[in-house]
Amino acid sequence: MNTTKTHIEPLFEQCEQFTNTSIDLLKLQTTSKVSYISSVILSQLINVITMMVFIITLNISIALLIDHLLGSAYIGFFIVASFYAFLSILIFILYPTIRSKINNALIVLFLNKN
Repeated sequence: MNTTKTHIEPLFEQCEQFTNTSIDLLKLQTTSKVSYISSVILSQLINVITMMVFIITLNISIALLIDHLLGSAYIGFFIVASFYAFLSILIFILYPTIRSKINNALIVLFLNKN
């Protein structure tokens, strides 16, 4: 009876070590995925902010150019605003498609094996 106990104890110790090692591996994999996704999101956010500054400056320039060409102080800004209203309606209509593509991209990022 005593020999059975001595044979089972090392088995339990190995199971405990295996469980601890598996938990540590899962923690490291999760940390790796979260840091990778965070870096991708942060870099894309920086790109978006830079592009927004460029687009705002470009829009003001286009509006002022249209103002100069048409001789009106507000027509250029109205035309540029109308363009963005049309773009917003288009994005609203295509929202389900855009959302599913973003979801798929995030899933691919999270499940990436590299």
